[in-house]
Amino acid sequence: MRYDIKEITKQMNKDNIKPVYSKVAKQYNCDYRTIKNHLIGEYDEKRKRGKIKLNAYEEFIEIKLKENCSY
Repeated sequence: MRYDIKEITKQMNKDNIKPVYSKVAKQYNCDYRTIKNHLIGEYDEKRKRGKIKLNAYEEFIEIKLKENCSY
């Protein structure tokens, strides 16, 4: 994750600025979709979805770790 992009997009959201994605992307040397995803907030939601998938196996993992199983 690019923290410089994260900070600038937070500031844009706070000030209600509608950016031109390609212009900001050229300024920070990244893809326009990166800027767009940060502004929409998809990065945070992707992390949350990953944790939910792992929660189903949490008990199983803890049991295996206690038993020192390698598989």
